[in-house]
Amino acid sequence: MKRKLFILVLLFVSIFLGSTKKVKAASEVTVCGDDFMTALELQKGEYRGIGVDPNYTCYYYINVAEGYELSIDYELEAENFFGNVTLFDSEENELVGSDEEEGILRWLGSDNGESRYYLVLGSSYSIDSQVFNIDLIDRADAEGATDAGGDFDNSKEITYGEYEGYLSNFIYGDTGGNDEYDYYKLSVNSGDKVTVRVSPNGDFFAGCAVYDGNRSELFNEEGLDSSVGEIIQESFDISQDGYIYIIVKWPYYGDFENSIDKYSLLITKDKIEDLGGQISTDNTSSINTKSLLILGFSVLLFILFIVLIIVIISTVAKKKRKTSSKSKRAKKNESKDELNPGPSSKKVQITVDEGTDVEIKKLKKGNTN
Repeated sequence: MKRKLFILVLLFVSIFLGSTKKVKAASEVTVCGDDFMTALELQKGEYRGIGVDPNYTCYYYINVAEGYELSIDYELEAENFFGNVTLFDSEENELVGSDEEEGILRWLGSDNGESRYYLVLGSSYSIDSQVFNIDLIDRADAEGATDAGGDFDNSKEITYGEYEGYLSNFIYGDTGGNDEYDYYKLSVNSGDKVTVRVSPNGDFFAGCAVYDGNRSELFNEEGLDSSVGEIIQESFDISQDGYIYIIVKWPYYGDFENSIDKYSLLITKDKIEDLGGQISTDNTSSINTKSLLILGFSVLLFILFIVLIIVIISTVAKKKRKTSSKSKRAKKNESKDELNPGPSSKKVQITVDEGTDVEIKKLKKGNTN
């Protein structure tokens, strides 16, 4: 009985010790670099750092594999904090940052291969302690080990199917990236009818373009006038064997520029209605109703403006013609009066003796008697 009890105790202890081994304690950081050259390396995990003197700057660096998002959850303990926590790239260019005592910095890069990023923090006042939780999140595109390339030469070759990908764009704030374009390359055969569909996930605007094997544009929807989460879909008839390029891109529009977002890309030769869902095959126009209304209203305003200008010019010209006509008639009448004076202008002087009666008769025209 004692032996069984002893075995049960050993089993319990071994299970407890085994479970505690899975909990990794935070690594202690006792020093930090004082510039980019002497920066201290941090890896995925949690770190507790030393205090920092006023006006002193700490430098760390993290190596990030291609296709991974870097997330830094930090918390600084300080009586007063007046400083910054900033992420820099390998060229020492500032990327994202915060002036708060705690927060999360996120960055999704598009560089080929491993990239180095620098975490820099400092304050005008002393910092009592630092806590960092470094996470590297897999954001590889199309179920691969890397990010889809950002140009034709580095496009990622795929086959028919449905894939997930990620895009990011840096504007300002504590979240961003430079993964603005994902290029895919698809082998096609003559007679194929290829349907491409891009579905943004959540509060996200997406754009899509398709090029033939000669890199000539077949379709381009920037997504600038799209609604949040609007699906882009287009079909293409393939006339010869070769490749087409599908590009999913950030549209530089809306309230979500400084974010990291997910999309799904569907490429199929099957009839779209056989795939299920609520997608209509008529939803392929690259210009939506909003764009047409804006265009029509702009054209109408332009026409009204032209008509108004014509009316003003016509009215002014008409007034000028009337004034000129009156002036000409007045001058003509003056000339006529000078050449043919009327009866009232004829005066006859007669001298008679005083007391003589005078009788004056008006002669009819032509009567000389």
